[in-house]
Amino acid sequence: MEVYDSFAWTPSDGRRTPLYCLVSEYVEHGDLGRYLEQHPKPWPEARARREIIRLLRAVTRIHQSGAVHRDITPRNVFVTSTFTVKLGDFGIALHRVGHRDVAADAFAPHFAPGAIQSGAKSWRQADDVHQIGQLFAALLSGLGSRKITAHEVKHFPCSAHTKAVLQRCIGQRSKCFQSAAEMLEYMEEGKRGERKRTIVRSLNGKRLVFTGGLALLRADAKKLAKKAGAIVEDRVTHATDIVVVGGQSPHWKAEEKGQKLLDVDHEAEQGHSIALVTEARFLALAKARR
Repeated sequence: MEVYDSFAWTPSDGRRTPLYCLVSEYVEHGDLGRYLEQHPKPWPEARARREIIRLLRAVTRIHQSGAVHRDITPRNVFVTSTFTVKLGDFGIALHRVGHRDVAADAFAPHFAPGAIQSGAKSWRQADDVHQIGQLFAALLSGLGSRKITAHEVKHFPCSAHTKAVLQRCIGQRSKCFQSAAEMLEYMEEGKRGERKRTIVRSLNGKRLVFTGGLALLRADAKKLAKKAGAIVEDRVTHATDIVVVGGQSPHWKAEEKGQKLLDVDHEAEQGHSIALVTEARFLALAKARR
């Protein structure tokens, strides 16, 4: 939100506390929280994505300066007459000193990330991103009075990619986007299509994870993988080479993706490419080894 002027106002009697005043642009619909109370209707996905991307570009600049906002809540985001959202109220924003994280000593408790509510001592850029994800969920649901849960996101009437974005914001802190720039890249990449696929020619020596339902019993699939020389693991890590993707599971968080596939995206952002193969391709590779 644009600020046009600032000044200190001191009462003439000298007995009252001086006030620091800002002159900012007029935002017709007020803050998003109040707007959604008066108009509890979900925004179209395309409009919500557009506004969250605009917001991410602004927060990316904040993060690049070494600061975190700590209060990106519906009461601090404002809605213009053209339904553009603008971030305001930098009252508790703080710059990092050296390599030390900003202390989690000022925030809105009801909108804070789970890690902060559980006692985390530092406020990271990822925590700002968590709040942006909650704002995205508020726009898509028309509900800005409370946080949205991961279970609720599964049932949102939006694209699988958008559900994946939301899960990467509001899930486990270590698996979430680490900055606004990461989230922005992921959202904009969704418009360009999938990443280039990695070709797998052998399972030998590869660290492999299964996800989704298989026609083959999971135990039998693990045996085949081990016979082919693969190292079978239960979760995706920075050492994982291959993920075998079965059918969609009711436990998946974003229609086309469960936590393991969301973790694959996270690893890709860290520069670690993991190959995704179908069950049929896995069986062909396993048989070729025998």
